Formats: sequence, C-alpha cells, structure tokens
Amino acid sequence: MNDFLKEFEQIKSNESINHYLFKNVFHPLPELKAFTDYVEFSKIKGNYRCDTEGLYILHADPQVDDLSSFLGIQDLRKKVKQIYGDEIDSVGVSFILSEFKDGEIPTRTGITKHYDQQDTLHWGCIGTSHWEIWSDDPDQIECEYVIEPGDIIFTRKHTTHHVKTLSSPRGSCILTMHKDGVTEYGRK
Repeated sequence: MNDFLKEFEQIKSNESINHYLFKNVFHPLPELKAFTDYVEFSKIKGNYRCDTEGLYILHADPQVDDLSSFLGIQDLRKKVKQIYGDEIDSVGVSFILSEFKDGEIPTRTGITKHYDQQDTLHWGCIGTSHWEIWSDDPDQIECEYVIEPGDIIFTRKHTTHHVKTLSSPRGSCILTMHKDGVTEYGRK
C-alpha cells in the first residue's frame, strides 16, 4: 500500500491530471459475501439505494459501521485523509454491487455518464468494468480503462465518466473526499 500512497500523492498534487489508473494495488480483496451482507445491513439501517433490484449503491458510515469485511478500507481511508490534510473535511465510503453486465440492466440506473462533486478513488474488488473518461468536450472520450480486481482508479471532481460492468457480479469500494458538506453526485 505504501507504494500506491506515494504515487497517489504525486498524482493528486498534479492539478493537470484528472484521472489515473493504479493497476493491481490491493490484495487480498473483499469477497462477494461482504457486499451482499452490506446490502442486507443497509436495508435495515436505512442507507439503502437500489434503482434496480440487482444494482446497489450503498453509503457507509465509516465512524460507526463495521467495515472489517472490506479488507483494508478503513486504513486506506485514514491514509488518504492524511494525504489531503486540510483540503477536505472527511473521506466517505460507499459500495457498489452490480449483478448485471452492461446492457442487461432493465431500467435507468442513475450511474450513467456523470461526474462527482468530489475527488474519488474506486477500488475494484469483484468483476471487471470498462471506464470511459470524457474531455471537456462532452462528445469526446479522452481515455478508456479496464478496471480489474485489485485496481484503483482516481477521478478528480467534475471529471465526466461512464462505467460499464463487463463481468458480473461487480463490486467496488469507493472513497469520496468531502469538503464543506458536499456529498452529492453531479450530473452532466
């Protein structure tokens, strides 16, 4: 993890870099059971979001929730907060679990082409996804990545992207850097 953190700190400090893929960063990885158990916990807790049954976006409370099944997420969260320092107030944790491949989702999901209002780190844990990153021109794809288990992709706030699930199920842990209470997702 230390090599990743050093490289991430350099990438983050270079304002001209809006996205970056770190290959094969973390192992071992959380198992599918960690994600499915958190879906059930979220239903009870009330932080459950399901636009389509089989596609879950789950927001954790890292101060209270037991995230030990998501191996290393709390340690990563603390170290990322140290890198950002006073630039942010907190590092949030969310999880995505998709039981669909691209093209199989029966209804609009809300995670199509979009941007986030904060910097994010997406840690691919289960399955494979295809990322398209757009340039400032809304019709121009700047870059494409394939995220495999163990990879982490950094996207700076307001970087437009679209994620397609290539192999199902797909589970990811997401760290979001919050400042001044900004926690919602933006749309373009």
